Amino acid sequence: MLTRSQFRYVYLSRSYVLLTYRPKDMHEESEKPDRNTYKVIAFKSAIRVFKQLDHPLSSIEEAKNLKGVGAGIAKRIEEHFFAGNDPLPESLPAPSEKERREENQRRNAIELLQTVSGVGAVKARNLVAAGCMSLSDMAEPRYYDTLTAAQKIGLRFVDQISEPITRDQAETVLDFVRQNISAKFEIQLGGSYRRGAQESGDVDIVLFHPLHVHLPTPTIPPPSKLTRKAILSGTNSHVKPARMTKAEQEASPLFQGVVKPLQQRGLVAATLSTGTKKWQGVIRLPEKEEDGSWGERTNRIKAIEANEGVFRRMDLKLADLPLTVTFSANRFLICSLVASKSRGAALLALTGDTEFNKDIRMKAHSLGMHLNEFGLWRWRSNGSGVDALSAEPEVGYWELVKADTEEDILAELGMEWIEPNKRNFSFVLGKTTTAK
Repeated sequence: MLTRSQFRYVYLSRSYVLLTYRPKDMHEESEKPDRNTYKVIAFKSAIRVFKQLDHPLSSIEEAKNLKGVGAGIAKRIEEHFFAGNDPLPESLPAPSEKERREENQRRNAIELLQTVSGVGAVKARNLVAAGCMSLSDMAEPRYYDTLTAAQKIGLRFVDQISEPITRDQAETVLDFVRQNISAKFEIQLGGSYRRGAQESGDVDIVLFHPLHVHLPTPTIPPPSKLTRKAILSGTNSHVKPARMTKAEQEASPLFQGVVKPLQQRGLVAATLSTGTKKWQGVIRLPEKEEDGSWGERTNRIKAIEANEGVFRRMDLKLADLPLTVTFSANRFLICSLVASKSRGAALLALTGDTEFNKDIRMKAHSLGMHLNEFGLWRWRSNGSGVDALSAEPEVGYWELVKADTEEDILAELGMEWIEPNKRNFSFVLGKTTTAK
């Protein structure tokens, strides 16, 4: 049973309730083999819009005029709320001005606290319920002591790491990384930079190393047994890797070859999380002196300690052994170290965007293949112990398709070459999130 305050909150956002408490349509559409990507995204977009409403919809026309609400969603609202099916009593007293104001303040505070990296909706709601209404409140010991180490770092750099990074800044970070790690690494920018974006939420750097040749074979089930999540994520194993000790993490090629040198050179400012396959943290954007040099390393380190300069987020990701490194010069920086045979698959995965990657992975699945950041794989049955009446043999293995470049992979999928700057499917679909 809803309390009075909860009922009023529902009343103020009843269209949101329709889409969140009746997720059947969106869920069913998401699970269809031939799902309509546009329809699923339309649901998600509308949910975001209704979540921000601070008043009840008075007419279907009002719903239709909301940016992000299409004709299909508006029709569902009309059928549910404006055709005699509204389950909420219209006689419910409207909330007082004070109640509206307090509810708005609460929601604004929850939204504000979530600007801190690592603070999600649940944590933000708990903080607000405890009386934390601002970022300055969050710095008070009674609230600050409840934060994780990563959230404390997020609060420290909250004014900077959510800011975008320009192409010039990304190139500056690239130059610094290139000059401060082993020359054996081949480095190039990926992500939204490679897609032609003028600003990005992070910097994606792909690292290739001539001696890095290990290519992990997928240990996932055959195509017919794969879940949609496994297909879209490009997973390589259905077994969750064991947690590594701090010593094992710091002995990894990612930490020793990339993170540690950049930390010693005054680029890495703080670590949000670390592992053998993924590192996330904050970096300080390097600056060149008039003579073109990077200046003194000690000055950069002192600037980090004093919180002086421009800081952005950086993520380093290591997928099994081909590694994905993500930095953030108080912007995001993503670096990936991959085997040479994975070059094409890695560039596709690390260029994106998200919807483009989902689309080509579903395409691969429809052809009986599996695409991830390590390569394009085809299921091969070994014939042993296979029931002749089975629709698909379950005894077999994943074989790497010879497709070393992006062009090769797209050709295997029956697709023409798509320039990186044309891979902005999220933009085409009307997404408003920061480029990734």
